[in-house]
Amino acid sequence: MGAAVLRFFTFLISAIIIGYVVYLIGAGIVSAQSAGAYQPIVIRDTWSVGAHQLDGMVMVDSPCEQLFVTTQQLSQTAFRLAFTTWADPAVPCPSVSTPRSFHAIVFAAAVGITFVATYNGEDLPIAVIPLPPTK
Repeated sequence: MGAAVLRFFTFLISAIIIGYVVYLIGAGIVSAQSAGAYQPIVIRDTWSVGAHQLDGMVMVDSPCEQLFVTTQQLSQTAFRLAFTTWADPAVPCPSVSTPRSFHAIVFAAAVGITFVATYNGEDLPIAVIPLPPTK
């Protein structure tokens, strides 16, 4: 009888610990989603005369930051958009999220192309929306 009680309490304590860990992980995911951490950047892709015209907006950390975008070909069908920011360290600036627009051109085929993005070296979720070709 004593062994059964010991097993029961061991199971109960293990279940409580596992439940608490699951709660902490779940709360972190919900909090990140509500903060917009998982919201992808929407990029409009207009294909015209052998080139993809990519336009969109990225939120930077302060109104003093400049946004730069470069493209890099990873393979025949994959390209990276690398977003980097720079702010003059000598100028004091409030830390307020500010939208910055960007425009990039990628010379590639009309279909079968994938894009990935980074923001200051960190992976950035994106959603590329193809628009009808221009003439």
